[in-house]
Amino acid sequence: MVEESLPQKADAYVGQITAKGGRNKEERLQQAAEKYLTKACALARKVKAMIENPAAGERDTVAAWWEWWYYHEMLVKHIERVDRRILQGEVIPHQEKLFSIFQPYAEWINKGKQHPPVEIGKGLTIATDQYQLLLDWQVGQHQTDRELTLPIADRLTSKYTVKSMSFDRGFYDASNKALMIFINNVIINGLFS
Repeated sequence: MVEESLPQKADAYVGQITAKGGRNKEERLQQAAEKYLTKACALARKVKAMIENPAAGERDTVAAWWEWWYYHEMLVKHIERVDRRILQGEVIPHQEKLFSIFQPYAEWINKGKQHPPVEIGKGLTIATDQYQLLLDWQVGQHQTDRELTLPIADRLTSKYTVKSMSFDRGFYDASNKALMIFINNVIINGLFS
């Protein structure tokens, strides 16, 4: 029986089943996920009880209480998503996915390459001059490079006398090219030419 051979770390066992597969994969995955969720729910109950009724020494700081509360909320979200994904077979929409509990603002970064490595973080777009002096920057908020091209070009041409601009391939879009060709009579180099 699976429960007898389930290792101490139920999360590692769920990961092994998902990665390796084998006979009766779906059934073993369901059983392991149920066991994992039972342990996770027990932990969530303990943390909630500690938040609601802290011992005298555990009331040291408000910041510590908020931290416990935050991680409890993340645990509850995780339990709900594992239940929906594995036990109910639901596909979790991308906007609901959480890639890091320590940096909840992190996004899945797709470089558009054929076999891109997994990158999680925030996209940062910078504009430099010919001497590599930083002229402009923008942190993408669920935006692609293509969506940032025109706003950055507009800011640059409004602040500086720009003779030419070059963009990497990821910034190319046919509609961007058409709009940028004559922004303040700027010559567009690189992939836009």
